[in-house]
Amino acid sequence: MSIRSIIITLTSALFGSGLFTSCNARESNANGSISSAEIIKKMQKEKHVVINGKHVVGALKLHEGGTGSKVLEEATSYVDCELVFVNCVFEDEVTASEVVNDGKQLVYADFRRNVEFIGCVFTKDANMSQCVFGGKSSFEKSSFKSNADFTGVQFRGGVSFNKTTFEMEAKFISANFSIDAIFLKTDFRYTANFQKSRFACETMFMDSQFGGKTDWSNIYAAGLINFTNASFGSRLECIGSYFIGGLQMAKCHFNEGVSFCKNTIIGEIGLSSVQFDTELEAKKNMFTIKPNFSKVIYGEKFSSETKDNQIIMTQVK
Repeated sequence: MSIRSIIITLTSALFGSGLFTSCNARESNANGSISSAEIIKKMQKEKHVVINGKHVVGALKLHEGGTGSKVLEEATSYVDCELVFVNCVFEDEVTASEVVNDGKQLVYADFRRNVEFIGCVFTKDANMSQCVFGGKSSFEKSSFKSNADFTGVQFRGGVSFNKTTFEMEAKFISANFSIDAIFLKTDFRYTANFQKSRFACETMFMDSQFGGKTDWSNIYAAGLINFTNASFGSRLECIGSYFIGGLQMAKCHFNEGVSFCKNTIIGEIGLSSVQFDTELEAKKNMFTIKPNFSKVIYGEKFSSETKDNQIIMTQVK
C-alpha cells in the first residue's frame, strides 16, 4: 500500500470514529449553549455576569451562586453579582430557592444587585419563591412555558414584567413590591394568583390579558393599581382587599363572572367604559369617594346607601 493510500485510510478512520466531528461539535456547542455549572462558577467569581443568546443546559440553581448565612431553619444565599440574561433559552428548571435537609431547611437567594432576564424562554418550571431581589429586576419580553412561582418574593427594587407571557400558572402569592411594578401588556394565559400581595407604590397592568382565573383577594395596595384597558377572559375574584391609592379599571373587559366584595377603596375608582359580559357580584364594598357607574356596561343594576360616611354598593336581585 502506498503512503498516499495509508494517509487516506487513516484520515477516513479518524473521521469515521467521530474524533474530528466531536471536536467541531464541542466548538459549536460552546458558541450556542452554556452549562448551568459554568454560570454558577461565573456568579461566584465575577461582579458582572452577562449571558447573551445561549441555550442554558442543566437545572440552574441560582442560589448556588452566592455565599451562605444560616439562621435557624432558613439559609440565605447572598448573590453579590449583577446578573443579565438576554435572549437565552433555559432547557431545564430555573430556581432561586430550594428545600433541603429532608425538608428541614429552606435555602433562598438574596440578589444584592440588578437581575435581568430579557427576551428569555423558560421551558420548564421557574421557582423564584421566597427569594429577595434587592436591586432592580426585569423579566421583560420573556416567556414562561411552564409554571412560574414568585410566592413570597420581595421585590425591593423596581420590577418589570413588560410584555411577558405566562403560558401556565403564575403565582405571586404574598409577594411584596416595595417600588413601582410594571406589568404592561403582560399575557397571563392561565391562572394568575396575587393573593395577599403587598404593593407599596403604583402598579401598572394596562393593556394586559388575563386568560385564566385571576385572584386578587386580601391585597394591600398603598399606591394606585391601574388596570386600564385590561382584558379578563375568565373569572376575577377580588375579596377583602384594600386599595389605599385608588383603583383604575377604565375600558376593562370582563368576559366571565366577577366577584368584587368586602373591599375598601380609598380614593377614586375609575370605571369609565368598563364592560361586564356576564355575572357581576359586588357586595359590601366601601368607598371614600362615591364611584360613577354611569358609563359602565353591564346587565345587573346596583343600589347604593350611605352608612358611617361610607358608600356601600349592593347588587339588586
